Amino acid sequence: MSITSDSAGADIARETGARPLAASSGGVAIELRSLSISAGGQLLLDGAEAVFPAGKVTLIIGRSGAGKSLLLQLLAGTLDGSNRELQLSGQVLFREATAADSGMDFAADSAASGNETAVSPGEHRPQAKNLPARFSRTGEGGRVPPVGVVYQHFALFDELSPQANVRFARDHRVKHRRGPAGSSVSPPADDISPENLLAELGVPLRVRVSSMSGGQQQRLAIARTLAFDPEVILYDEPTSGLDAATADQVAELLGRTHASHPRTSVIVTHDYTSLPAIADRIYLFDADARKLRPVPRDQWPRLAGMFVSAPAVTNSQNTPAGESIQSPSPVQNGQPPQSSAGREAEASTQVSRETGHHTVARQAAAPPPAASHQPNPELRRPGLLARAGGALLRGLEGTSRAVEAILLLPWRLLPLYRSPKWGLRYFLHYLKLVAGPSAWLYLAIAGAITGFVSTWFTFRHLPYAAYTEPLVIEDLLVAIGFAQFRILVPVLGTVLIAARCGAAISADVGSRAWGRQLDAMRTFRAPPERYLLTGLLYAFLLGTPVLIGISFLTARLTSLLVFALTHPEYGPEFWRLHYHGKLMVPGEALYAGTYWLLAKTLVCAAGIGLVAWHRSARTPRSHSEVSSAVTVSILWSTLLVLVVQFAFSFFEFD
Repeated sequence: MSITSDSAGADIARETGARPLAASSGGVAIELRSLSISAGGQLLLDGAEAVFPAGKVTLIIGRSGAGKSLLLQLLAGTLDGSNRELQLSGQVLFREATAADSGMDFAADSAASGNETAVSPGEHRPQAKNLPARFSRTGEGGRVPPVGVVYQHFALFDELSPQANVRFARDHRVKHRRGPAGSSVSPPADDISPENLLAELGVPLRVRVSSMSGGQQQRLAIARTLAFDPEVILYDEPTSGLDAATADQVAELLGRTHASHPRTSVIVTHDYTSLPAIADRIYLFDADARKLRPVPRDQWPRLAGMFVSAPAVTNSQNTPAGESIQSPSPVQNGQPPQSSAGREAEASTQVSRETGHHTVARQAAAPPPAASHQPNPELRRPGLLARAGGALLRGLEGTSRAVEAILLLPWRLLPLYRSPKWGLRYFLHYLKLVAGPSAWLYLAIAGAITGFVSTWFTFRHLPYAAYTEPLVIEDLLVAIGFAQFRILVPVLGTVLIAARCGAAISADVGSRAWGRQLDAMRTFRAPPERYLLTGLLYAFLLGTPVLIGISFLTARLTSLLVFALTHPEYGPEFWRLHYHGKLMVPGEALYAGTYWLLAKTLVCAAGIGLVAWHRSARTPRSHSEVSSAVTVSILWSTLLVLVVQFAFSFFEFD
């Protein structure tokens, strides 16, 4: 990448293999002011300060489990503010670039990035203190610029084509973004054409997203982010799990992309070998000091010596939201843990010989005293009273969320889409899941069974049928018609819809949450609560009455066939006259009780949609949690349907 710089910077670049830091050319800088983050009872950052210069590439390097991904979510604005285990204070400020940003002197921080940065494995991260609830993520003048994120696992919309993925981002871009010196610029259409971006990055157009290789998916994720035309791009572990050669190729790709589409770029990573070559500034995420340590440029060749892992937090219940804490690789022979490329160990050995960090690494790798292996009394299993209190608190929280969801239902039904085209597309997607042809067949079979059982067994097991049937046959047909329309079909139909359609929606939403697609939508300023929740609610509200109607029609037809075959002497007209005895009202086009039926069906439909969404939209930590969410959705939605039907019976049949 061709970047202009002064001669001193060029000399450093030649010596270190890194790009010199050029003067900032305007745009958006990001400043962290006294930022503190506590998640899951652990203090991750404590009063951290940092400046990510405008239009430049900044690396944040730290070990796994330090909280890098949580910081990235905070910068992107995708953190769940309702998470009671998450505490924030400080400020994330998006502001105009200043001369001071590019002229910051990191020499004073050389000690922080040298020997003192190597942390002792015997140190444990302290428990979080109660942080003041004063946090803001804002920009100058109250304007937060658009931020794009290239996620570690890409978060692509795999049901869409590569072109559609890019078009989604393009259709939700901010029409006018801020250029240099704060000027408002509207990018030419050619610059954000899906075809141009895909061709530039070498993304195949005729391959399904799910069939692409990892490299192709990564390039598609970058193209989609560029189509959004953000002023800031965040990269989450772009070289994670790659070998050395592939990691170098990814770094080269990011460098070319930044040269062609300059943006303020922040990369969170544990790769200190491939990515520094494209960086303008590097911060070390010091998990033990809970600070972001700026690394002077002359220290970049010694990053391996600084990157000594301390043991990860073992309290699984206190894992920070949004990032899984993994145990680091052991430090052997004074070398830092190996990365996916495998050459970090080689780099560490070389650095140790050149700088004398070998001794420091050995000291850091020394086992902690035996006393440190004693069980922490604070991590012991809580008592019965504490567990009961926790269960009660979770129950109250669940109840409050349910009440909130019900109160917000009218607001959720407003189709306030930034792109009506995509809002309609998601509605049709969920309508197909809820009321597609397979659902018609499913409910039709259920209706046929209901019609057969209610008619066949009523006459088959009538006591003293030879004597009583001629006396009560008219009343029996009236009762069968009433029971099928008002009770049997609605109850059985909504229970089956809760099980079949609720599970389908829950699995769809859960897989999107697992794949970080919901977070990706939020970064494109297309809130999933609007696009997905609104769409699936309308799908249930429109599809459920249709499915109940299909089920009743097949139940009625089956009842007629059964009666005609078992009572040929009466004929179909006799059945029609008496079956509708309590249903047909003279002068009315609808059956009696249709409005009651519609009311309880719509309440059940809305409830099933809300349960499926709220049980599955939380970001799961594993596939088992997605499966668990589907199971819980089925249980709660079927229970909800039974309660609604039971409650309506007190008023409907009064």
